[in-house]
Amino acid sequence: TRIKASTIENRVKQLSKENGQNSGKAGFWEEFEHLQQQECKNLYSRKDGQRPENRAKNRYKNILPFDSTRVHLKDVDPDQPFSDYINANYIKVDDDTIFDGHNKVYIATQGCLQNTIGDFWSMVWQGKTRVIVMTTKEVERGKPKCVRYWPDEGQTKEYGKYRLQHISESSNADYTLREFTMTKNGENETRNVYHYHFTAWPDHGVPSDPGCVLNFLHDVNQRQEVIPDSGPIVVHCSAGIGRTGTFIVIDMIVDLIKKQGLSCEIDIQRTIQMVRMQRSGMVQTEAQYKFVYLAVEHYIETLQQRMQAEQKSIMLGREYTNIKYSGELPAVVPPATTAADSVVPPPPLSCGSRGSVLVVPPAASSSPVSSSPAPSPASSPLNADSAGCKKPAVLPRSFLTDSSPSGHGVAIV
Repeated sequence: TRIKASTIENRVKQLSKENGQNSGKAGFWEEFEHLQQQECKNLYSRKDGQRPENRAKNRYKNILPFDSTRVHLKDVDPDQPFSDYINANYIKVDDDTIFDGHNKVYIATQGCLQNTIGDFWSMVWQGKTRVIVMTTKEVERGKPKCVRYWPDEGQTKEYGKYRLQHISESSNADYTLREFTMTKNGENETRNVYHYHFTAWPDHGVPSDPGCVLNFLHDVNQRQEVIPDSGPIVVHCSAGIGRTGTFIVIDMIVDLIKKQGLSCEIDIQRTIQMVRMQRSGMVQTEAQYKFVYLAVEHYIETLQQRMQAEQKSIMLGREYTNIKYSGELPAVVPPATTAADSVVPPPPLSCGSRGSVLVVPPAASSSPVSSSPAPSPASSPLNADSAGCKKPAVLPRSFLTDSSPSGHGVAIV
């Protein structure tokens, strides 16, 4: 369902109401079921993942990459058949009717197995990836989800042709940031790779506060944008479809709103369908589907509150100027200001009931608003509150003023 971004609150209320009135068999459930019926995993070939040579490279035997969008490893042994295989797909926007001008590319992949770590780092190197997003713990509910594919802090380890040194590590309540240096045998180039490990996703269900995911994605993108010629962001959970798809879809839609403003049209259902045509099963559960809606709503709500606060500050500034420079009186002393009338920046705004706050900058400032820099592991620990998703969701001013348009079975991740 295509809607104007600024009206998402009404859409969420409508879907939530339908859910409640029909014992959960309407609203979000109905939309997600319709999406499930359109699942296209049987429409596209997945033969490469089914080959005997590659079966041991799949964490789950029935979660396989489409041949048409899968990542082909280049630096492989020509004497080993199908050694270019890795369970990973490129994810990009291929629907210009909604995402005009969006050119961000992701790689969605499964959590590493012991026998695929070398292939994983080969993929990172060939794609010039500098940012990796991990959205699962190594073990959840007693089950292995992803083997550790990096060395301990301060240590160096070789994975196939690649040498990885763990430079530093820092954590907050929601994620751990690790910085690695990476080199390839026989080459002089050294690259810095940043590993964003999101740990606030519960073992069951979805986070209670979308703000923690939005803040996390803000930090990830801030890092990605300052690295010249950085390749695709690699995103993985365990199977590489549930949380992975949820993070990618949220990021796509938020990025669209950043570029086109609140007047743009968004279609969450269609966006997920587009992503599923590149890797099957992306956004795996109804709870994850609803969470996408709530995260986008939370982002828009935050943006609207900030715009209102800035507009109020601007109007108060004009009122003060009119009094000060009135030509009717030879001299007018500005009235004493109260807390409500003050032209100093308003205090942080609470973003709905979900806990994140919005930091509003001085309206008179002409410089862009930015959050604290993306956490640097080499400096101090990341900003963190006592628990939960507390880091302020800070949105750059430019967004506000731009009016232009070998496991078995399936895991729920």
